[in-house]
Amino acid sequence: MANEIDPMEGISLNDLRGQFESGTIQRVVVDEIHNHDDLISDVKWYPSSKDDRDETDYVVSKPKARHHMMGEGKLPSGFSTQTKATTPCRSYALLRILKERFQREQRKGKAYLNAYLATQVRMQVSSLAELMVMDILYGNRKNDPKGMNGLAAFYNTIGSITGAPLDYSTRTMNAFPSALSADGATNTSNLRDIFAVTFGKEAVKPFYPKMSESIGLDFGDKMVEVPDKDPKNGGTIWYLEREFNWEGGINIVNPTKAGRLVNLPLDKMATATGYAEELLQKLIRFTDLIKANKNQGEKTILYMDPMLWTEIKILLASLKWQNAFKDEDIDSVHKMELFGREVRTNESQAFAQSYSAP
Repeated sequence: MANEIDPMEGISLNDLRGQFESGTIQRVVVDEIHNHDDLISDVKWYPSSKDDRDETDYVVSKPKARHHMMGEGKLPSGFSTQTKATTPCRSYALLRILKERFQREQRKGKAYLNAYLATQVRMQVSSLAELMVMDILYGNRKNDPKGMNGLAAFYNTIGSITGAPLDYSTRTMNAFPSALSADGATNTSNLRDIFAVTFGKEAVKPFYPKMSESIGLDFGDKMVEVPDKDPKNGGTIWYLEREFNWEGGINIVNPTKAGRLVNLPLDKMATATGYAEELLQKLIRFTDLIKANKNQGEKTILYMDPMLWTEIKILLASLKWQNAFKDEDIDSVHKMELFGREVRTNESQAFAQSYSAP
């Protein structure tokens, strides 16, 4: 890595791409991952605190100050912490092409071969990027022991807004319309969610094994010849393979720096009685709940499905609350905001979710 990048301050994919020349396999891989989803381009990655895992202490109860009288004994103000260790997961994409096809492109010339390989690599590593985004947001080791525990698995209990400040369940709020609640799960066919996330080494910390020089990415050494049987005609087919790996994890160092608004009914927002006003109240509570430390350069960003963002804008406009959101181009930069919080849209969140019961 270049000397000017301090790993302890975090390395973004944009930082990493500057280390590789345009047209190289490494640059193609990093560019494709960087451009996949808004979340993945926002993230800075930090080296793990240990060789094989990231370990941190987080506060579970605050210190308590007391009064005292002169000559009276004093009790420690105290506080309680827990140590949490998180291990990374290993993801891979395996590029396999026919050796004959490779040789045919090679005969056309280097430019044709490089263009063909770049297209194949982009298709492969886009799946690697999507898997990492899904792991960060929705990963659950109960369902996939080889994966990671993401934000949804951590904030899996819907709590009360009047709960304890350090209780992470208070950061999961239910946005299901009260007008439809009487029907229970019968109205849960097309639900979405919104994540509020503060990425950072003291907040929600994406990490990579600290010995890696490329934030856990391994680009493979070269194309390797491998034989396989032809199931149709018999004999042997020769392929060329190259494996791309990404080893990383996510450690929720401070649970108060993220949250999730669940059970948003994408196809019933406009029809549920009084839901515009109800959703507005919940969005205000939710966006106020997550506090970033601006002195440490932290910023809380809202992540959601692009279609959900469209429906929210329509609802707010129907209430004459257009000032509650921004969706405009400023100095060639497209800016989206909701109640002053930046918004990012991710195609990876565009899927119907199960109802999260309180």
